[in-house]
Amino acid sequence: MPTRLFRVWVTGLSLTGLVLVWASCQSHRNSKATASIQPADTELSDEDFENRVKALAAFSTGVVLQEREEPDAAYAQFARAAENDPANEALATEVARHYLQKNQTASALAVLQRTASQPDASGVIQALLADTLWQSGQGDAAIKAYQSAVQATPTLLAAYQQLAVIFLNRAQTNQALGALDQSLSVASDDPTYWLNDGDLFSWFGRAAPTEKAAAHAGLRKALDQAASLKPKEPAELLRLGRGFLELGENSKAEALFEQAQDLLPKNPAVAASMAEVLIRDGRLKEAREHLELLSRANPTSHFPWYFLGVLDLEEKHEVEAERMFERAVQLNPDFEPAYSDWAVAYLNRNEPARALTVLQRGLDRFPTSFRLVYLKAMAEARNKDYDKSFAAFKLAESIARDSSPELLDYRFYFQVGATLEQGGREAESVQYLEKALELKPDFDEALNHLGYMWAEQGKNLDRAHEMIQRAVEAEPENPAYLDSLGWVLFKQGKAAEALPWLEKAAKLLPEPDATVYDHLGDVLQALGRKSEAKQAWEKSLAVEASEVVKKKVEAE
Repeated sequence: MPTRLFRVWVTGLSLTGLVLVWASCQSHRNSKATASIQPADTELSDEDFENRVKALAAFSTGVVLQEREEPDAAYAQFARAAENDPANEALATEVARHYLQKNQTASALAVLQRTASQPDASGVIQALLADTLWQSGQGDAAIKAYQSAVQATPTLLAAYQQLAVIFLNRAQTNQALGALDQSLSVASDDPTYWLNDGDLFSWFGRAAPTEKAAAHAGLRKALDQAASLKPKEPAELLRLGRGFLELGENSKAEALFEQAQDLLPKNPAVAASMAEVLIRDGRLKEAREHLELLSRANPTSHFPWYFLGVLDLEEKHEVEAERMFERAVQLNPDFEPAYSDWAVAYLNRNEPARALTVLQRGLDRFPTSFRLVYLKAMAEARNKDYDKSFAAFKLAESIARDSSPELLDYRFYFQVGATLEQGGREAESVQYLEKALELKPDFDEALNHLGYMWAEQGKNLDRAHEMIQRAVEAEPENPAYLDSLGWVLFKQGKAAEALPWLEKAAKLLPEPDATVYDHLGDVLQALGRKSEAKQAWEKSLAVEASEVVKKKVEAE
């Protein structure tokens, strides 16, 4: 086939000028396309030569139309250019994105598929095609495109992650993990690649909590690879240390933080990470000394004040913690954890109104913060506004489902169920408590709570007895569980069996409890021990006034 050297003039513009126009499209409004041109001495077939001329002509026309602020006409020309020069990935990407912005998915796919099918197409263009296929509901085709992407560009971690996302959406956890495991076989001497790969496994552990052990195994491999390359940059040392901290390997993390601290002795982020290690190790005195030094060396940083507040919370110095968190917020109003922990300090002191004030300040800046919304639900419940509390729990559930589904664990559903029960919405409460037990069948708090609720209602007594018995086996010295067991036995008509459990519960109480003494009185009365029953009820009244209990005393 005849060939010719690629040298041409088009509409009076030299090739050099046209190449400059072609390559400079990134500077024009609404366009980020760039393109590569074959060197002047590259030989092309007649057909390729003609297509390249057409592509250059269409592109130059598009640039002119864009300058005239005729974007639709300009992109029609850019699309013609991409069709005639399908190997130009930058141009294909720009044209496809334009189509996607206009919800013209089929046109975008046509452009991307043409370019992705070219010899030596990059993983980037394959991944963009896969993204578009996935968003248009073509899951199987998207999987193949992502697999082609990592084959073409093995270091393209986003493609591994998207493969995992698709498999997780299909409840194919093993395939999701298998996709991520491929990233561990890449040959790379870049510590950043391995640190990013570690982040990928951290994400997987959160997205699939049941696979946390496998996720941690992948994270450890990635971190070991990064460590073997002996990173020297402080940011790399910090990330590596935080990875080992996530794995619970505190000594490795501390050594890395010390290296980073030697390089950046007054860096707040490094100091905060070091303090976190010390706190986790229970070395609170060292952590406090370290943070106080940092607060003097860097008084405008919010980090030391925040972590000093965390220490105060740990040591139950709530008033001092409030002061520290308030200082952190003053120094950095965009630091979300300070708002949430400040609210926790107020909740620990049973001051829900003040907690709600702080939480609202945080939510004004972070309206989709799961923790802030969750704490608002807790504070509203403490305020006995159960409708607002449940509404906040539902919002928190929605936020987590979209961003961090791992947060919707058995503890979350137990808290919602317990709050609903407090608000008198028992049928809904049962649904959430059973969801908590579905996620963790041996969760003793939920076993006791639901069992006791049924005992109070006098229904499902056999199942309630079995559940409370399991809770007692988990914590044999828990007076609340012992009281529940005695009460369900009493409800089953077994007063004699109930008595020793209630007597033990009363003996183990850290402080007098009106309900336990009331239950004890009822059981003693059923056994004919009326004077002892009266004494138990009187103890109940001494703790908390109750018309019901008062009538029992007066009846004797």
